[in-house]
Amino acid sequence: MNWTWFLSADMQLFMLTPPVIAVLIKCPKLGMGLLGALLTACIVAVSGLVTIYGLPLTVMDLQASLPTSEALKFDYDYNYDKPWLGGINYIVGMALAVLLAKRRSNSSKIRWNIGIFVFGWAISFVLAYFAIFGLYYGGLDTPVQMTLSRRWVYAALARPAWAVAIGWVIFACQFDYGFAVKSFLSQRIWTPLSRLTYAAFLIHFIILQSYFTSLRAMLNYSTYEALSIFFSQVVAVYAVAYLAFVVIEMPLRQLGRINSQSTYETNEDDDVTTPTTTPTTTPTTTPNKGNTPNTPGNRSRGLADRLFNRAKKGEN
Repeated sequence: MNWTWFLSADMQLFMLTPPVIAVLIKCPKLGMGLLGALLTACIVAVSGLVTIYGLPLTVMDLQASLPTSEALKFDYDYNYDKPWLGGINYIVGMALAVLLAKRRSNSSKIRWNIGIFVFGWAISFVLAYFAIFGLYYGGLDTPVQMTLSRRWVYAALARPAWAVAIGWVIFACQFDYGFAVKSFLSQRIWTPLSRLTYAAFLIHFIILQSYFTSLRAMLNYSTYEALSIFFSQVVAVYAVAYLAFVVIEMPLRQLGRINSQSTYETNEDDDVTTPTTTPTTTPTTTPNKGNTPNTPGNRSRGLADRLFNRAKKGEN
């Protein structure tokens, strides 16, 4: 499962997140400067490696002097599965998360403006279009080698452009600039599919390999053939992902919930002190004194008693 390189790269970026968030909380300006420096470092690293080693940008043979397999090997060794490539999108996502968190904490709502709506979606469309079709205009459609300057520009700008485009979609849906896009992404059909994405990611390549290695004849390419393979493989992958979710992921998730609940109940039991003597008479309650079990005053006093008992145990 060599395609799981994404998990290791993502884990490295995840380990980088807590210290950056800590700096953002203590000193927001310094934290944003740190995010900017990390983003710049990732962009420089990717574009620099492409320039120095003449790396291709895709698995396609963009360099006439290198076979596809050899070009792909160079790309994997220096860029493709490295955290500085995925870090570009990750850092842009962190900056967007900070912006959304600040807006939520301030309870402020951006006033709707037609200018922001048009400008935001126009820029998002242009950036996404450049990121997707930039290779086409850079020479991918012809056997001519893509020039090093074009590869350098695309490597430096394509991923930040794609991250900003997706970031605008999230921002627009959060602040009522999404309209049809927000309505489409909010459909309930995506909820079960979203729970299967991790299992689908892990097993999808196995399903694809099983299909293509089972073929006994060459495929005659056509649009109908490609669509048939695509939709059949999507159904097969998510069917197996559903089985993996039911048999493995869901039971483990339930065990985790049971374990966390039992730990919480154990801590609650440790906080409760048992009286040494049992009263022989039933105490009477005085009305209008806040003695009912569900009153906020009674709950706050119970919490204070538990905290006091815990501090007393620590002193002993």
